[in-house]
Amino acid sequence: MKKQYIKNKLDELISTGKEPKYESLSIKEFITEFDYATRYLSRLLKARSLTMYLLLFKKAYLEEGKRIISMRASELSENLLSDLGQPMSNDTVRKGINELVQKKIISVSSSVKPGQINQYEVRLPSELREVQEMISKDKEQLNKSFMIQEMITLLTKKRE
Repeated sequence: MKKQYIKNKLDELISTGKEPKYESLSIKEFITEFDYATRYLSRLLKARSLTMYLLLFKKAYLEEGKRIISMRASELSENLLSDLGQPMSNDTVRKGINELVQKKIISVSSSVKPGQINQYEVRLPSELREVQEMISKDKEQLNKSFMIQEMITLLTKKRE
C-alpha cells in the first residue's frame, strides 16, 4: 500500500478535483509552510542553510510525508553545485546543516559524517518562535493597513 503523502496523491487530486486525506500535510498546508520558509526563514538563514532546509523540507513533507527522514549528507550535495560547477562538498553541506541545527530548525540524530546515513527531524517554519513572531507582526501590519484604508473610504463617502 502506498503512503498518502502529497507527491503520490497529485494525480488523484488532478483527476477528481478533490483533495485526498494525507498522513502528513495537505497541499494547502504544504504551500503555506513553503511560503513561510521562503518569506521568513530567508530572513534568518544564510543562502546555503536556506537551500539545505528547502531540500530537506521537500524530501520530508512532499516526497516522504513525514518529519523524520533518513539520508546521507552526500545526497544533499549531489543536488547542489559549487561555484566551480561540481557537486557541493560534504564540508559545505555539513556547515549548512550545522547552522540549521544551531538555530533548532532541524535536529540530527547522528553525527553528520560523509557516507553515513543520518536521521533529520525537519521542523515546520510555523513551529519556530522567530517565524511565529514575524507572522504576527505581518498580520498586525496588514490589519493596520486595512483599518487605515477603511477609514479613508468612510471619510471619502462622508464628503460626498
